[in-house]
Amino acid sequence: MLLFFLGYLQRGWLSRPMGGSARFRDALIETYERLGGEARLHTTVDEILVHDDRARGVRLEDGTMIGADAVISTSSMPETVLRLLGGRYGADAVRERMAGWKMFQPIVLASFGVDVPLTGLPTALLVDRIAPFEVGGFTNERLQLRICNDDTSLAPHGHAVVQTMLATSYAWWATRGSTYQAAKDAVAEVALAQIESVIPGVRGHVQMTDVATPLTFWSMARAWRGAYEGWMPSGESLFGHIPKTLPKLEDFFMAGQWVEPGGGVPTAVLSGRQAVQILCAKDGRGFVSSPARTLS
Repeated sequence: MLLFFLGYLQRGWLSRPMGGSARFRDALIETYERLGGEARLHTTVDEILVHDDRARGVRLEDGTMIGADAVISTSSMPETVLRLLGGRYGADAVRERMAGWKMFQPIVLASFGVDVPLTGLPTALLVDRIAPFEVGGFTNERLQLRICNDDTSLAPHGHAVVQTMLATSYAWWATRGSTYQAAKDAVAEVALAQIESVIPGVRGHVQMTDVATPLTFWSMARAWRGAYEGWMPSGESLFGHIPKTLPKLEDFFMAGQWVEPGGGVPTAVLSGRQAVQILCAKDGRGFVSSPARTLS
């Protein structure tokens, strides 16, 4: 996979938008709203409404009912099938996958904003052969670092963000109760100490600290048990087709990382496009793609 991506980058076939994934998301919303759609952010769906085996809308956390001719869920597959649909459609197949397929290891994502640019350092570092250390019930034996200093939407000029991704346990975080915030603070200190060992002096320049735990990925994106990119790629998951529909349920579709093993933003977006193509074919409509445009 590494050689695959490096080859595409060298040929100019891959790039990333300035502004990161947030700018990419905003561009999708802008296009949708320009076409007459409405986007609601920071809104949680509690139930997919079904009548006569047809998806008919959603019920929000605050009790609001929104009717729809079709529903496309991008939440995690276990969350969608077992909770939002109450296990009434396709549950056996989902449980079989959950029993046999591996999910992405939950992580803590610790980010530190520093008032130095950290120029001259690689944008990504993998530090091996370090003394093992524990993060939320899981032992880490290597350190992954990202340094973001080439995009002012991520860090102001003359500053940088240093980020580390640490393996952890979902169950450990789910049982912290009233000590949850203290546990986050402790992990931030552990992460910063590890970063300091690689980038000496960085501790004294920290201006901002942000720690995302598996519960963050659950609350913000409904990632099942913190599996932030869904199913791990494997021979079975990569070549075992995951339908974007559920048996005996009409006008319902799935998109996102949980129908594209291996995860990632590009495949998630592609799956949404495919879900709309399926919807158009069902309604006998031609699928028309919007012309490509540059993110501004």
